[in-house]
Amino acid sequence: MSVSLDQNYFSLFDVPESFVVDADILAERYLALQGRAHPDRFVSEGAAQQRMAMQFAAHINLGLETLKSPLKRGEYLLTRRGVDIDFDTSTNNDIEFLMQQMQLREDLSDISGLVAKGDASVEPKLADLMRAHAQFRLEALEGFSKAYDSEDFIGAKSILAKLHFIEKFGSEIRHVEDDLLDL
Repeated sequence: MSVSLDQNYFSLFDVPESFVVDADILAERYLALQGRAHPDRFVSEGAAQQRMAMQFAAHINLGLETLKSPLKRGEYLLTRRGVDIDFDTSTNNDIEFLMQQMQLREDLSDISGLVAKGDASVEPKLADLMRAHAQFRLEALEGFSKAYDSEDFIGAKSILAKLHFIEKFGSEIRHVEDDLLDL
């Protein structure tokens, strides 16, 4: 198996290095790559070949995980362009965005409290929050793509920082939704 574990994920999956990735093509290429590298194919080979196959399979899996996730894909793209994406040391200076996020979290907290008390009447309010989240997410994804494509990597990083907030909020909504479904 002549494969470099240093090969970037876009070339590994033979897809353009872009924020927009065709999920169907990615899945198709993943299956083909896994078919070539599956460790079971190397049972009769030596230990070195088996180890290399396992490393390549892990590289493929990590590549798929990275390219499937818009957040991870954005981070990967910026890292490849030399942008420091350490969000722990950067702050989001968009006060309007932060205020919106605080209000959304407060609304979700109120809904969560009512769900915890067994109040299923909050379903329309939760649906409204889910729509707001979807809209914020869509705007962030489109904004990142536009900034990245125009090589505004600082702007793309700023949008990616917002996307971290948005994705975390989406996870919190899903937890409340699960609790509501359990009523």
